[in-house]
Amino acid sequence: MAAAMFLRRQTITAVMERTRRRRRTIYAWRKAWRDGGKAALKRKVGVGHSLGLTRAHWQRVSQALKQKPKAVGVRAKAWTLTVLARFLTQVVGRPVNRYMARRILLTLGYRQKPPPVQEGWQLHPLRQKTWAKLQPSLLPGILRRLRSAPRPAPGGPPAV
Repeated sequence: MAAAMFLRRQTITAVMERTRRRRRTIYAWRKAWRDGGKAALKRKVGVGHSLGLTRAHWQRVSQALKQKPKAVGVRAKAWTLTVLARFLTQVVGRPVNRYMARRILLTLGYRQKPPPVQEGWQLHPLRQKTWAKLQPSLLPGILRRLRSAPRPAPGGPPAV
């Protein structure tokens, strides 16, 4: 559409109004059209940022994820994005953040599990009161549970 408008020698303002783009964009399009014709205005498909891992890196990460973190020398109980990012930083030799770690997991076919749904009564005791305000019919039972919870004696060891 823009190429046809440029051929008809329409003003930049007219092209802006018709395409609903900014002046800077129209000038860039016109320059591309002058330099490369209609083909230069075709939409280009982006390939995204390369993860920069070699085949050996991919294999090492894939094998590590099949094991527990401690088995590969990482001090953690389970794989999290932060733990994986630290591990990848060691493997690749350059900083890897949690977002890149997530992209690597997705590329390897792993999917992140959603957190388990908690009922209001399963929440931390301080959050139970807030939840109870939203669920007034359940308030008496929650308050009963909170009152019956063991409390530490003043100056003594905490109740277990």
